[in-house]
Amino acid sequence: MGKIRNQGSASLEATLVMSVFLLAMVSLFWMAQSVLAETQVYEAAAETAEYMAEIAYLGAADTAVAYLRFPKYADEKETVERYVKHGVSGVQFLGSEIGEEYIVLRVSYAMEHLGTRSFTIRKRAYTGAAREDTETDAVRAEDAYVYVTDNQAVYHMTRRCSYLTLQIQASTLEQAKHNGYDMCAFCGKDVQGRQVYVTNEGDRYHSSLTCSGLKRTVYRKKKSEVTGLAACSRCGAGN
Repeated sequence: MGKIRNQGSASLEATLVMSVFLLAMVSLFWMAQSVLAETQVYEAAAETAEYMAEIAYLGAADTAVAYLRFPKYADEKETVERYVKHGVSGVQFLGSEIGEEYIVLRVSYAMEHLGTRSFTIRKRAYTGAAREDTETDAVRAEDAYVYVTDNQAVYHMTRRCSYLTLQIQASTLEQAKHNGYDMCAFCGKDVQGRQVYVTNEGDRYHSSLTCSGLKRTVYRKKKSEVTGLAACSRCGAGN
């Protein structure tokens, strides 16, 4: 009888030890994959910021570019999809700053069961060694560079003018309507759920960050090439 009890106890102990061992192995694997997913997000974001810095001189770097390029740089996309909440689309760049000299990419996302993660990547914009857009006193004023948009209503003295830099913010649909935002004609009908996107300067809410209504094409031209246009009331006072 004693032998049977001892054998039963040994079997139970072996089962418990094996269960604990397997649980520990699964936990270690899960943690390793989570770290890999975080590494992938950082590396993809770094490459995205690098790309935006390279095209900054074209005036084409904005937050929408970050959302479009980031998925292309995520090498282990399956890992990101599994361990990052909502996968690649769950990585947000809200609050990023696109300036003439620096690209500041603010990245935030949530890991499954591990909470929110956030970090910032800062890259110097590749605008060339000769800073033509900050002319010396020896250069004639009409040869200075200015910035215009497609409608070319006015010209801007700096790419950082608030009229040119769209600060995109996430909002609930109810709050956007309450604040006076109307539906975007391009993407407003595709709103799914409660989250939408708005800008301080705009009057429409958008369902997608890739909507053309959230993009602003900016061209850099010589001031002498935009004769007939008035200076921007915000950044061009006195010009």
